Amino acid sequence: MIEKSQKIIIPIYALHYDSKYYTDPKKFIPKRFSAEEKAKLPSDIHLTFSDGPRMCIGKRFAEMEIKLVFVEILTKFEVFPCDKTEIPLKYSNKVFTLMPKHLIWIRFKGMNRPNVI
Repeated sequence: MIEKSQKIIIPIYALHYDSKYYTDPKKFIPKRFSAEEKAKLPSDIHLTFSDGPRMCIGKRFAEMEIKLVFVEILTKFEVFPCDKTEIPLKYSNKVFTLMPKHLIWIRFKGMNRPNVI
């Protein structure tokens, strides 16, 4: 029972990496985000922008914007790991949200230009 004005924290990272809901949760499987796969899960498991009547009002805009950014980058560049790329990525335990411990280093190669950026 949650009392009135009691504060709670929902462990979003734990939900997103729970093997009860996702097979091989630490592996990136793009198919996992298809409409068919999402329909198999309870609606409140993937909480990127919260849920319910107080969910983020910019959810649809932010999702559309990030997709456009990725399309723009991936149509102009090939993306590769470099010598400094940390695999697997380590996460910081100094902040409440999920954040990398160190910088994320990647290499971009222009599709129409032979030089590496």
